[in-house]
Amino acid sequence: MDKMKWALVPCLFLAMVADGLAAEYLDNTTDMPIPYAPASSTEDVFGMFSNPAGLGMVSDVQLGFVHGEFPDTFGRGDAFALQLGALGLGVQYVRPHRALWADDYVKYSIPLGVPLGDHAALGFGLDVLDPSGDSNGVAVGWTTGVMLRPVRFVSLGVTTGNLGNPGPFGHRLERQLTLGLGLRPLGDALTLSGDLHLAEGARSPPAEFHARLELVRGLNLFSRVTTEAAFSVGLALDFLHFGAAAAPYFSDDGGYSGVSYLARISASRYPSLVEVPNRVVVFHLNQGLQKRSRTGLDILGLGERGVLDLVTEIERAGSDPSVAAILLFVEDNPLSLEEADEVARALNAFRAGGKKVFASAGAIDTKDYLLATAADGVFMSPGGHVFVGGLKGELTYFAGTLEKLDVRVQAARAGKYKSFPEKFTRDGPSPESLEQVRAMVADFQEELVARISGARGISRKDVEAILDRGFMTPEEARDARLVDAVIHRADIETEIERRLGRRAELSEDFFDTERRRTSWRAPPRIALLRIDGTIVHGEGSSGIFGTGSTGNAEICEAAEAIAQDPQVRAVVLRIDSGGGSGIASEIIWRCMKDLKKEKPLVVSMGSAAASGGYYAAVPASHIFADPFTVTGSIGVWGLKINIAGLAKKLGITHQTVKLTKGADFDGVWRDLDPDEQKRFQRYVDGFYSQFALRVAEGRGLSMDAVEKAAQGRVWSAKAAIQARLVDEIGGVRDAINKAKKLSGIDAAEQVVIEIHPERPSMLRAVGKRLLIYADPLGALRNEIKAETRADPRAELPYDIEIR
Repeated sequence: MDKMKWALVPCLFLAMVADGLAAEYLDNTTDMPIPYAPASSTEDVFGMFSNPAGLGMVSDVQLGFVHGEFPDTFGRGDAFALQLGALGLGVQYVRPHRALWADDYVKYSIPLGVPLGDHAALGFGLDVLDPSGDSNGVAVGWTTGVMLRPVRFVSLGVTTGNLGNPGPFGHRLERQLTLGLGLRPLGDALTLSGDLHLAEGARSPPAEFHARLELVRGLNLFSRVTTEAAFSVGLALDFLHFGAAAAPYFSDDGGYSGVSYLARISASRYPSLVEVPNRVVVFHLNQGLQKRSRTGLDILGLGERGVLDLVTEIERAGSDPSVAAILLFVEDNPLSLEEADEVARALNAFRAGGKKVFASAGAIDTKDYLLATAADGVFMSPGGHVFVGGLKGELTYFAGTLEKLDVRVQAARAGKYKSFPEKFTRDGPSPESLEQVRAMVADFQEELVARISGARGISRKDVEAILDRGFMTPEEARDARLVDAVIHRADIETEIERRLGRRAELSEDFFDTERRRTSWRAPPRIALLRIDGTIVHGEGSSGIFGTGSTGNAEICEAAEAIAQDPQVRAVVLRIDSGGGSGIASEIIWRCMKDLKKEKPLVVSMGSAAASGGYYAAVPASHIFADPFTVTGSIGVWGLKINIAGLAKKLGITHQTVKLTKGADFDGVWRDLDPDEQKRFQRYVDGFYSQFALRVAEGRGLSMDAVEKAAQGRVWSAKAAIQARLVDEIGGVRDAINKAKKLSGIDAAEQVVIEIHPERPSMLRAVGKRLLIYADPLGALRNEIKAETRADPRAELPYDIEIR
C-alpha cells in the first residue's frame, strides 16, 4: 500500500508540471500577501494559502488571522484561516488597489491535505471568488499541491493555482505553477526556502527566497527577498497555544510598501517564549495505567496506558520547561516490582534535570514504596498505614490434595532445579528449589535495602530494622524518616508550593496535551515486539479476565512484517513471560534469529523472562534485565496426569477402545508404564540439550558454562549477569536507546515506538471466551491435554511472585 502511495507522487507531479508547460510568471494572484509562506516549508494554518499539501504534513486544530496594509500595491485585506486536521477553511476579504481590481471581493478556500505516509502529502483546494460590486458573477477555480520530504533536511513543494482560470469581474487569471525547495542545513532551528513562480504568458519568472531562524525558544526571525529586490523582515512570538507575528514590506528602492500582522490560536503546544516552570504533572497510577497491555478493555484499543507510555510521558515532562515537578499517587498501583523500578528510574532521570518529584498515598506497601524512593518528598494521609516489610517468595504444593482426590501425576524433567512438577508430586520444596528461591529473594531484598538507604539517607542496618517492623502508622513512618509529611490530600498543593518556593499549578491532563512536531520528517521507527504471559503453540489469547498468552504464530507473523518494513530501523523484544510450550518457544527462537539478520535486535526483560521466555531472548545482540527480573530457568519438564481414580470416586466411568498400545499415550485415564516413562524422559532430555545448545550459540558460551547456569535454575538479574545470561541492568527505555545506537540513530533523536503484535479484536476475544463458557468441561479437558501432551514445557519451575 505504501509503495502504491509513493507511486502516485511522481505521476501527480508530472501532471502538474505538464499543466504549466511553457508558462512564466504573471502577477495575477488574488491571495493576500503572507510574510512567511513558502510552498515547501509552511507548517501552520497559513500554509493553506501557499500549498494545501502542508495540511497533510502537520495535523492540528488552528485558527489564524491576517491583516495586511499595502495601499500602493495590493491594497488592504483581512483573512481568517481554520485548520481541522487535514481539512481547512479560508476566508479573505480584500479591498484591492483600484489599479488591480475595480471592487472589493471575498475569496473562499477549502483545502484538503492527504498524507502519504510520513514523508509526503498531496493537497487539493477549491477556490471561490465572490465580487461585491457589479460583476459577471462568482468565479470558481482549484489548486493542487505536493510536498515531499525525502530526508530530514530537504523539503520539496509543488503547487498549481488558478486551475480553471477563475477571476473576479470577468477577468481571466492565468494558471500558475510554483516550484519550492526548502533546506535545513543546521538542523530545525534554521530553514532556508526558495520558490520559483511560473504562469502562462509571462517571460521573466520571478523567484523569492525565505529564511526563518529560531533566535531563542518561541522567538523566530523570518525574512523574504524577491528577485526584484523587494524584501520583508518580521518577528514571530509563540506562547504555547497563542502566537503573533508582524512583518513590514519594503520595495526595491528600500521604501516602505506595507505591513502584515498575523495571529494564531492552536490546540497543540508550541515552544513558548515565556514558560514559567510552575506546572506539576499529576499521575494516578491506580486510575490511568495498566500492568499488562494485553488485558482488559485494551483489546478495544480503549484501554489504559502502559508502563512505556508512562516512562515516555515522564521523559517528555523532563524536557518541558513549563514543568517544575511530578506528583505521583502511588497507592494501589498495578505494577510489578520490575515495572515499578522502571518508572522509578525514569523519575530519577527527571530529577537529575533539576526538577522535583513528590509521592503521595493513603496506604503504602513495599512495591508502592519502591516508587516513592524516587521522590524528593513523600506525603501520607492521616489515618493511613505503611506496610514496608521486605520481599517474600511464596510456593504452593498440591500433592496432598491430589492424593485425596486419587489423581496420579507422573513427571519428567531435565535440570535438578526445574521444580515445577514438584508442586504436584511433593508436599514441600526440594533442597534445590528452596536454595534458588532463597538466593533470588536475598538478591532482591539487597537491592531494595540499598534503594531505600540511598534515597532516604538511612543506614542499611536501620532499613533492615524497619523491614523487620513491617507495619507502621504514617506518624511512625515519619519518625522513621520513610515519610516527609503527614497531610490531607487537599493540602498537598500548598505543601508542594512551600517546597518549590513558588505558585504551583497541578496538571491532570499532561497525557492528553499534544506537542507540535517541528521536524520535517517523522522520527525513525523502532518496533517493540511483546511476549506477554504464557507462551502457547499457535495463537495466543487476549486474556480478558487474566494475563493472557502469546502464541508463536502471532509473534512470527509480526516478526516477518517488521523484517520487511523499511521504515523500522531496529527491534526491541519485550519479554514478560515465564515461558510455556517448548515447541512454541523453539519456533519463536527461529523467528527471532531470522529477524536479527534483518534488524538490530535488543531484549528488554520484564518481571520474568525465564524458561521459554529466555529461550526467545537468546538470539538478541544485547539483553537488558531489571534488578527485580526473574530469568534463566534453562530446563524442561513434562507431566502425565491420571484422573481415573478421581473419576471413579465421582461415579464417572470411561472406556478406551484402541488397537495399539500407544494410542492413549497422552490420555488422562492411565499411567505410563516403565518403558513409556523412560521414552518420555529421553524426549525431555533431548529437548533440554537443544535448549542448552541454543543458549550456547546465542550467548557465545561453552556448553560447560551453559550447564553451570542451566539445570532449570532461576536467577536474579544480578546473578544472571555473572552467569553471562544477561548483558546489562536496565529497562525498556535502556533497550530502546541501545537499539538506536546499533541502528545508527543519534542518541538525542526522538523515535516512534511501534507496538507489535496488534491487539486482537473485541469480537474475536469475546468469542473465544464464550466458547469456554458454552463447554466448560470441554475447556477443562483441553487444558488437561495441553499440560499432558507430548510437548515439553519450557516454563518457570513454579508459580512464584516476589513481593
